[in-house]
Amino acid sequence: IVLHSPERDEIECMVRLYFPTTNNEAEYEALVAGLDLAKAAGATSVVIHYDSQVVTNQENGDYECKNERMKKYLEQVKRRVDDL
Repeated sequence: IVLHSPERDEIECMVRLYFPTTNNEAEYEALVAGLDLAKAAGATSVVIHYDSQVVTNQENGDYECKNERMKKYLEQVKRRVDDL
């Protein structure tokens, strides 16, 4: 996870998961952690650059989120974005 401030300051963070997960779940975990980090750093808005096609398209509403676990991740992301 890399955060950039408007002044181009940079915060890098690594997330390690200690439980079995799919690739898409790990992508959501990283996004949730990044949003939490941004909020803790005082962000009031964010621009997200993301390379996961599944997560990006589920967030944008282009892909339907059918899996219950993935729906929970999507809800977490939407809540965090709304809280910024």
